[in-house]
Amino acid sequence: MSMLVMALAVEGPTDERFFQPLLQRTADDLLRQRGIGTTDVLDPVVRRFPPDIATQAEGILWLAQQFAGSQALAIHMDADAPSVERAMRERYTPGLLLVEAARAAGTDVCRHLIPLIPVRMLESWMLADGLTLCAIIGTDEDTQSLGLPAVPHQVERIPEPKRVLAEAVRQAFGTNRRRQRRAHDLSQIHESLGRRIRLHQLRRVPSFLTFEAALASAFVELRLIEPER
Repeated sequence: MSMLVMALAVEGPTDERFFQPLLQRTADDLLRQRGIGTTDVLDPVVRRFPPDIATQAEGILWLAQQFAGSQALAIHMDADAPSVERAMRERYTPGLLLVEAARAAGTDVCRHLIPLIPVRMLESWMLADGLTLCAIIGTDEDTQSLGLPAVPHQVERIPEPKRVLAEAVRQAFGTNRRRQRRAHDLSQIHESLGRRIRLHQLRRVPSFLTFEAALASAFVELRLIEPER
């Protein structure tokens, strides 16, 4: 059995709670479906972007150097826009070019970088599986009454997904003051959803498919999975 060592770069603690288990689960699922041999996925090592780096591109280079020993490095950034392509062009690609130049110059860096960029912010993905979200919150309310999108791909059209999530939780907790206080702390919901959100629902969200395709491409190059036919 081989072992897969991955790393995850995030912008803050909320991102870590959701994306660390989600990254591991997505990798596990790809390996289970298309794996060459048996590979054990270790818990991804998480590090935040350094606060004292002048540009995001330099932050990506720094992270690639820090994780030179990892087989793959997933880099999370919120798109903060209705287009993953724009976020890639303006925020991710400049850093990738720095990493490629550093590698060509002989610097030891992680060879496989994977962009992890939800449209707008991570909460858009959290809204993609309303049934699981309701189960985690512990409510009998249906997704429609909580203002959640009817189908997963609609999450990318929501301009303020964090507000929609917070309002759904507040409404689900109703007039119970003790439960309402919990509505202000969404950290447990982020972690629980990272562990339980259904991947087949996320695969109906275009930006998740972009991430999964990049992860699969890295795994093919690492000879962990078969190329898709």
